Amino acid sequence: MTSQVPKKPNWLLLIGLAIASICVLSALGVAGAIYYFRYIANPNPLPSVESSTPGTEMILMEIDRSIENGKTVVLYEMKTSGIDPQKGLTLNYYPVGSSEGSSPVEVDIDTTGQVMQLNSNSPFVASMYEFAKGQPFLFGLISSDKQIQVFAKEVPFPIVASGENSCQISVELTDLSGTAFMIQGEGFIPQEILNYTSNSEGEIHNNTIKLDENGKFRLFMFPAVIGKLSGMNKIRFVGQHCETTVEYEWGPPAIENKQ
Repeated sequence: MTSQVPKKPNWLLLIGLAIASICVLSALGVAGAIYYFRYIANPNPLPSVESSTPGTEMILMEIDRSIENGKTVVLYEMKTSGIDPQKGLTLNYYPVGSSEGSSPVEVDIDTTGQVMQLNSNSPFVASMYEFAKGQPFLFGLISSDKQIQVFAKEVPFPIVASGENSCQISVELTDLSGTAFMIQGEGFIPQEILNYTSNSEGEIHNNTIKLDENGKFRLFMFPAVIGKLSGMNKIRFVGQHCETTVEYEWGPPAIENKQ
């Protein structure tokens, strides 16, 4: 019979993790820290278009938009590429911030890549409603053996601002509290240093970001300010040949004001 001496905890590692956590909390605030540890530092990241099986693609095609009982209802069909027609495909819906698909539906794909109702000649149509401005949704098409996973994202009511020389900024909600947002930009000079100023209810921050080789960027923003539950954030981006300003609401109204 043998016994093992319990290993001593690595105090330096524990202290380092504690200091790192405090730094994240102080830099991002409570909402930002929660988002960081749940989504960015999570070893099981959220599904995204980028996590699709290489060589596959799915697009959402809006086919109708109407008002029903005071709410906007948007209908989408879906088309894929890089996937051979086969059985055993399930379509899953992913709300904002969810890593688990819901409302799974078995579907088929025809020879053109169109997503079809199971055992039918009719296209599958998704009816989407009660979305706030900038609120995205994701659909994932998963094969039964998990060898194929392809995702598509859409924002029924996009928050977009464009500059005079083709630059564009978009804002997306990334959680259901209305406190975390993803800001994306494109159409700027590749690898330039972009200056931006955010003004959230009088709290002003100046910063810079280096763009990638395609003149694009992505950053996360947590605009909440001390003493206020909601408000507006205005961000001005200034590049060498293009500048633009985007404004969006944050806090509970950002998610409660459905279109």
